[in-house]
Amino acid sequence: AEFLAGIRELVAVGDREGTLRRFMAGMPPEWFDAMRNGPQWPLFERMAPTVEADAEALAWTQSAPRAALWSSITAPAVVLLGSDAFP
Repeated sequence: AEFLAGIRELVAVGDREGTLRRFMAGMPPEWFDAMRNGPQWPLFERMAPTVEADAEALAWTQSAPRAALWSSITAPAVVLLGSDAFP
């Protein structure tokens, strides 16, 4: 919820670079640096507000125990879980 609130705050004030920096926090810093300094930066910058939806999904996954969150899913599904980013 705190992560989502931070993303929403940055989106609301139009800080697109800050939004992407916060969204990518915890990832290797060189990933953001390469994105920021690459030729596609204007595209990433325009897309920045869309990460709010991803942040909402991530916040939802932490909003209750998994069994409660997934209890209404009846279709077969593959679920991947993890807690570590790439080295």
